[in-house]
Amino acid sequence: MSPEDQATRSAARCATHPSSPSVAVCHACGLPLCLDCAVPVRGEIYGPECLPQVLGPDGSPVPKAVPARPRDLAAELVGLAFVGAVVGTLLPWTRFGVGSGTFGGWGFSPLRWSSLATAGAVFGLVLWVALRAAWRAGTPLGAAAFLALALATMGASAAHLYNPPPFTHPWIGPWVTLGAAWLGSASAAWVMLRTRITGRGRRIP
Repeated sequence: MSPEDQATRSAARCATHPSSPSVAVCHACGLPLCLDCAVPVRGEIYGPECLPQVLGPDGSPVPKAVPARPRDLAAELVGLAFVGAVVGTLLPWTRFGVGSGTFGGWGFSPLRWSSLATAGAVFGLVLWVALRAAWRAGTPLGAAAFLALALATMGASAAHLYNPPPFTHPWIGPWVTLGAAWLGSASAAWVMLRTRITGRGRRIP
């Protein structure tokens, strides 16, 4: 309704009580209302006929539905990827010898490729835990750091597969960590690209 129409109806008589001048118009139907008929609800005026549509059965204002924020798959995959990378470090990294038991990637003395992969995976997971609230709110803080950590983890895992410790053969751990790190790097790269295209913290519809 235009301001001119509102002013015209406000100057008219009440639709329910023609003997009374109108003081407002109903926000729902636009009919003029007198002082007795005008009921303020959440900063807006409603008449007695439209009031039941606005108030719930208990007389309380009906809350307006707030659309749920869609889940950001790429952001969720970044965190899931680092969880998978850490799980991979807990598995055997060799068939026998160094790194052949549980926590196969966690040996740091002497330093080896699995050590670097473990460090990248753990740091990435810790960073995700620290920043997950911002990411889930649509603000991808530290996306470049996630990409760098994922690439470092992926590179160290691949290097272990190519050059394992002497007298050993690679086993399941590096493959799991490599695949998870690849997923993390791809997801983080997509988030960075999307942010550059659409602006910081805004998603492509």
